[in-house]
Amino acid sequence: MSRFNSILTTEPVSDNEDLVEISCDDQPCSSQSSRSLKPKESKRSTGTLLIGSSIIRAINKNKFILDTDPICVRGCKTNDITERLLALPKDTELKNIIIQVGSNDCCSSNFESDTFNEDYKILVATAKSVCENVVISGMCPRLDDSQGNIVKGNERIKQIANDKNLWCY
Repeated sequence: MSRFNSILTTEPVSDNEDLVEISCDDQPCSSQSSRSLKPKESKRSTGTLLIGSSIIRAINKNKFILDTDPICVRGCKTNDITERLLALPKDTELKNIIIQVGSNDCCSSNFESDTFNEDYKILVATAKSVCENVVISGMCPRLDDSQGNIVKGNERIKQIANDKNLWCY
């Protein structure tokens, strides 16, 4: 069974609605198979959410006309952004989600194109469960990408965008 077919699940931890248990059926979400997270935002988000790795670190809601502060996770991989989306408060209502992630996956020494593809599909499915309008951003070239994995990753992202009828830049 592919990791995508055994989609991530979230369950409230005891009576505390602020904590959720995030788990993948038989594969780790990142370094652990499940973990409890407290959402960073306690109030509900509306409008457009920009979420991604450190490449978005200089963007704030004033510079990019956002009504929600971007979520920048330095050094993150695709699974980390999936976990952050799952940890949003249950009453979050967004009009758009813009995702910029993947270069840390691609420049990892253990990069596998098929695994990246499955992880990104899970990310997109998770984002679509939060908000219908999802935009994904391709990755910028990196000097430390000696294997050309950014190009391979961008090809996978474009294919996922085409398959899921998403905007991809």
